[in-house]
Amino acid sequence: MHVVGGIGWAVGLLRENPPPYDSAAELAGDVGAGSSSYTDYDLAITEAAEAWLVDPRRQRQPWAAFVSLVSPHYPLTCPEEWHSMYDPAEMDLPVGYGAGLPGHEELRNIAAFFNYDDYFDEQKMREAKAAYYGLTSFMDHCTGRVIQALEASGQLENTVILYVSDHGDMMGDQGFWTKQVMYEQSAGVPMIAAGPGIPAGQCVATCTSLTDIAATAREVCGVAEDAELPGVSLRRIANAPYDESRTGFSEYHDGGSRTGAFMVRWGKWKYVHYAGMQPQLFDLEGDPHEQVNRAKDGMHNPEIRAALAEGEQRLRAICDPDEVNARAFADQRRRIVELGGEEACRTAYVFNHTPTPEEQDKMREGPAL
Repeated sequence: MHVVGGIGWAVGLLRENPPPYDSAAELAGDVGAGSSSYTDYDLAITEAAEAWLVDPRRQRQPWAAFVSLVSPHYPLTCPEEWHSMYDPAEMDLPVGYGAGLPGHEELRNIAAFFNYDDYFDEQKMREAKAAYYGLTSFMDHCTGRVIQALEASGQLENTVILYVSDHGDMMGDQGFWTKQVMYEQSAGVPMIAAGPGIPAGQCVATCTSLTDIAATAREVCGVAEDAELPGVSLRRIANAPYDESRTGFSEYHDGGSRTGAFMVRWGKWKYVHYAGMQPQLFDLEGDPHEQVNRAKDGMHNPEIRAALAEGEQRLRAICDPDEVNARAFADQRRRIVELGGEEACRTAYVFNHTPTPEEQDKMREGPAL
């Protein structure tokens, strides 16, 4: 799936003057059993991957494959075979349900733009979780088919497999749906590796990042290390003891945000920096659901003061958040002008999930910049 029309989700550029975004209602309306353009797409990708892996040409030289499945993702429309595996009545309610949104200014900005929670009452929440779990099982099925095809080709034992995602989903926790925030449900992604050189059944708590994928590819392919490139091979991390000092990092400069958000994780701490706003600090051991912002205790607690200082130090060792924040807004302003101004961005390609290639062909008949 590619950037829609070469333009993408242009309304997300309008962070300084965000318009009403009313596509959220569609997400709740799509919850239920059935097929969708996304599940059809995933099945087509699975079939293509199976055919590619069993092709005799794969036996002739080393290869790499990127198999990108969309599920589990909105729309939360799940094929009946997997939807029936989960009973909405047995679903747990979101973390902090009924307690209202966190008090942080930027989080309230994001929640006001993506007003998903307005459309999910208690019953709809349970139905959404059941559908999401069903889509996860559907995705597991597709992944299993790909691995079976790899095994049938006789190459399973000498292939390194990485299973990762770009983000998680809040599923109503803290009052948020989808992503956009630095809570674990959103920012903590699967990072699973298997194959030659990787110990089976071993879980390592060391922080990893998506940049480690490139480092893993370089190491697997025998490419010399480059100190200028970020990341560490996941094979190396999997064979080493837990390194609580390693920093995990994430940032967000997309739709709904009024300022850049930066997160660093190490040991038991998570520090979230909002350019020009107060930070957040969470003790993930004592507060795994991140419901208590310890940054408010910094004035009176030496341990919290030290953690806040270390969090900022770790962040600034990676980037200057004020400079990056300013650069992101400047780049977005330039792009808004290139696309014809704010009004053009409001009316171009407005959607609540990226259309599949087939859907994009239909959209080209609609508004264009």
